[in-house]
Amino acid sequence: MKQLFSSINLLSGRPWCLHNPLKGWTIKGLSDGEVKALLFSLSNAEKAVTVIWRKDWIEWERLLYNEKTAHLMEFEETDVDPPDLPENLLRNDDHEVTQVQVRRRSRGGINDRKFRRLEIRLPIEVVAANGTFKSHTVDISEGGIHIVDPLPDWVAGYFPVIISTETGPLEVNCMIVEDQFDEKKRIGIVSLEVEEEEPGLIKLKSWLNTKISEIERAQRKG
Repeated sequence: MKQLFSSINLLSGRPWCLHNPLKGWTIKGLSDGEVKALLFSLSNAEKAVTVIWRKDWIEWERLLYNEKTAHLMEFEETDVDPPDLPENLLRNDDHEVTQVQVRRRSRGGINDRKFRRLEIRLPIEVVAANGTFKSHTVDISEGGIHIVDPLPDWVAGYFPVIISTETGPLEVNCMIVEDQFDEKKRIGIVSLEVEEEEPGLIKLKSWLNTKISEIERAQRKG
């Protein structure tokens, strides 16, 4: 009986710890509900690299494809219906559209694809393991981002980039474009060749298509 109560006490309260190597944070002492809320905000790529530990475990384990953590990935429907967000909280005036260009690129040396590249100034934030780096875009497409300031040396590997648009932030997973011999100002957007595409990339494509269509219509009228 004493051993039973010890086990209950051990797992009650806040037994969970999470570590996210993409953003470099570790959060300790989380309850089931707090873990669920945090996981709900993570992208699929972040969940794929996140590791988790519970008080009665010997070692850290992967979050995904783990029977021990499957219940933490279940999100229940809610009847909470908040009012519309006020526009003043969503507005971001730190952007400037200049023009739209169509450029041809090759992916993987197989097929040429056209990425409609939008020349626009938007604030971006690179979230790396060693810290965050802020700059602005020169242009952007669904294949990559050209930024104003060169990336610091401590940004490496895969990392999320948060793009602040006039309709709200967009988060995509990125990597540094290779063969940049001088300043590193080009970031490639990672496109996972899987059936379920990253939600962030889907949102970015939708935003780009809408934005470019609006500008092209205005150019035709002008």
